[in-house]
Amino acid sequence: MSNLPTRLTTPRLLLRHWVAEDRAVYEQAISGSFEHLRPWLPWARLPVEELWDELQTFLKKPESANDVLFAIFDAAESTVLGGIGVHARGEEHERELGYWLCQGATGLGIMTEAVSEVTTAVFAALPIASITIVCDPANVRSAGVPRRAGYELEGIFPVRVMNPDRTENMIWRVTRDAWQTRHTGL
Repeated sequence: MSNLPTRLTTPRLLLRHWVAEDRAVYEQAISGSFEHLRPWLPWARLPVEELWDELQTFLKKPESANDVLFAIFDAAESTVLGGIGVHARGEEHERELGYWLCQGATGLGIMTEAVSEVTTAVFAALPIASITIVCDPANVRSAGVPRRAGYELEGIFPVRVMNPDRTENMIWRVTRDAWQTRHTGL
């Protein structure tokens, strides 16, 4: 997904690719939010010392060649607020967004802002038809993000990939046409 910009900005946020120098702030952000993240993200159960290496290993896998992971910083780039990934899962004409937010950054509209910015960037850079967001139906905060950003709920479906943590996925989708209509006023 080299067509995607390496940096995105909103009035409150800077989204950019993780770089090697981010290891300490990444580990600090996650370690301060373990209890908040653990129920929803299996990787948040690993020891903090292993997380950066796991992230780097993920990015080096052949099946991750088209994935892009952005750090979410405040506009001054002084505090990590979370992360958002663009994943090539499913069909060639679609992408999936995944995200996490530090506990202290929840409830402020930060992730909705980040998802909206990344959605716009993905549709601008890639010839895809739709973007999905998959979340646990029990994660009410996470499910509110795509709704507020303008995604449509497709439904709640049984998990297709074995996951000991949940049996259902809530799937949200937005098409290129719906996004462009919503954001250009056509």
